[in-house]
Amino acid sequence: MEDLEKFDLKMQQIENEIILQKDTESIYTPRKLISKFVNDPNKLNYKEDICSTAHKANSLDKVFCAFKSLSGESLVVWGTPQYSIEFYDLDKDKIIKTIFNAHNQIIFSCRHTSNFKNNIDYIITSSYDKTIKIWDLRTFQQISIINSLSTDNYIYSVQILCDQKEGGNYVITSGQNDSIRLFDFKGSFLGNFCVNENIYFIDTYYDSKEEIYYIISANSSDVRSYVFKTKDLYKKYEGSPKTWHMSAIVNEVKDKQILIESDGNGYIRMWDFHNGNIIKKISSNVPLSLRGICLWNDNYLLAAGSDYQVKLIDLDQGKFIKSFEGHTNTVCSIEKIIHPKYGECLISQGLDGKLKLWILN
Repeated sequence: MEDLEKFDLKMQQIENEIILQKDTESIYTPRKLISKFVNDPNKLNYKEDICSTAHKANSLDKVFCAFKSLSGESLVVWGTPQYSIEFYDLDKDKIIKTIFNAHNQIIFSCRHTSNFKNNIDYIITSSYDKTIKIWDLRTFQQISIINSLSTDNYIYSVQILCDQKEGGNYVITSGQNDSIRLFDFKGSFLGNFCVNENIYFIDTYYDSKEEIYYIISANSSDVRSYVFKTKDLYKKYEGSPKTWHMSAIVNEVKDKQILIESDGNGYIRMWDFHNGNIIKKISSNVPLSLRGICLWNDNYLLAAGSDYQVKLIDLDQGKFIKSFEGHTNTVCSIEKIIHPKYGECLISQGLDGKLKLWILN
């Protein structure tokens, strides 16, 4: 635990240094890569705490996931400070399953992936114990354990890629001064996409028009995309100033692919995914670290802030327009979901250990 406390202090020190710098200026799914909500997110209001047992350690990755399973359940899944995994059913308003001692140390990442070809929902978790585990949602059983090979105890980010086109299930990992590593579900190491980089966040993107999978990484100096099949660097998205980049997603708008990313100086940047040119830079105008982001629709983006708030950004107007208050520590992750009772909703997670539900008026 002493090492973990040192790590938390180090992460906080890095973040504090970053936000003081002031700039003077997913997995293949059917055609809709990211679902687009239709209601106005300005009308979101706090409803209730889903839990107060989510982990409270610094993380840059998604530390909980909210999704509709292939069997139709609306679920929220997270790791606890006791190293367990909780499965919460939004329709039943209760925890339906707890996997005790899922890991031996703090669980930092918890993500969901649907394999449409095999009709299986996967949960992937990573831990300070240097392991990555994959769980079958149908049985809540562990189906794979992978040793990260990382020289650092902390795995910054993990993700599953299910190749719906050619078949095969893969795990992608990243860490501090490390590599983006590729494994199969048996834990066999399949190669690196890059080496010796501080990669804080990774995700996948499937270009359904070109039928190409990409790996997206946010690191200490820029955002990058890699061609999954060849492991070659595709594009760098380099903004000013050089800073800590924390999250990145790709949105398809009228057959144009736009990469959206957040950074440690309170900026949201929008890039043309394929040519690497910047489209728009949106500033919070205050010292602020932005972690997880969530695309509500083509007009609105939500971002998790180090000022304990969830930020709403108008992408068309290019400005921050609202803050949602309630957390008592840094907000790390946010996810949207269609709630069985309340419709379009948002769930946020903070270092206060709480998952908060926000619903529309």
